[in-house]
Formats: sequence, C-alpha cells, structure tokens
Amino acid sequence: MEPIAWLSQCKFGANDFHEIYPKVYLGSKHVSKSENKLEELGITHILSIGHEFCEMFRGKFDYKIIKVGDGAYDDIKQYFNEGTQYIETSIQNGGTILVHCAAGRSRSGAMMTAYSMLRDKIKLEDALNLVKSKRPKVDPNWGFLKQLKEFEEELDTPTYDV
Repeated sequence: MEPIAWLSQCKFGANDFHEIYPKVYLGSKHVSKSENKLEELGITHILSIGHEFCEMFRGKFDYKIIKVGDGAYDDIKQYFNEGTQYIETSIQNGGTILVHCAAGRSRSGAMMTAYSMLRDKIKLEDALNLVKSKRPKVDPNWGFLKQLKEFEEELDTPTYDV
C-alpha cells in the first residue's frame, strides 16, 4: 500500500511548524504550548490568532493575541496591519517569531500571506504560493481569501509599507 503523498509533508504536535522566512515560523497551537520547542527554535515573540488563546508562558515570551474567529464571515482583514507590523517589529528587534492559530492553516495562513504581500511587495497569488511552498497545509477559508484580495487592491496604492 502506497502512503498518501501529502501525508509525508505533514507534521504533528510540537513539530507542526515551518520556517517561512528566517526567524519567522508558522505553526499550530501545539507548538505554542510546548515551552521546550519554543526555546529550541529560539522564539522570542508569539502572534496568536484566535479567541481561544492566552499568554501560556507569560513573562517568558512577548505575546500579541488577535481575537478573531475562523469563519468565512469573520473580519480578519482589520487585523492585517496590526499583525504584520508585530511580525516585522519582532524581527527588526532581533527576535524570532511564531505565528499560529489552531491548525496553522486558515487564520495564521491568511496573516502570513498578508505579511508576505507587504514584505516582498508581491501579489496575493504569489504570496499565497510562497507561503504554501513552505507550509503546504496553509489554506485560508474563502472569506479570508476574499479579504486578502481586497487587501491586495488596497496595497496597489502607495500608502502601505512594512
């Protein structure tokens, strides 16, 4: 029996993370709950995206929690500037960041795609392909994709910069 091809790319538990850029990791909630894994990766900052998260290791890591649901009608776009700025600031200050939601697929995938669009000054399709090339399970829901498209259109004006 042949293994399912995509399954070989999957990671589970505290190993469910991928480095998208140097010092920028995208993963699931399981990584955020493993103090040993966070320390092993050199994480200094954690961007948690979801209502269900708290500062599990308060005082040990710098946290930003964006309280947003994972439904197609939830407004994640309103947090793109705040979230991407936190990612960029953590790196500029010499830190290493974990961006996560529950599964590391939809909410955090959307945020990382928005960050890639800003950081690399690229279109949505290219940004999503870049993020998925590093973390194949990224799959923002259709509502988040629509909001990313709107964000892309806003970025066509020269008012945004990371």
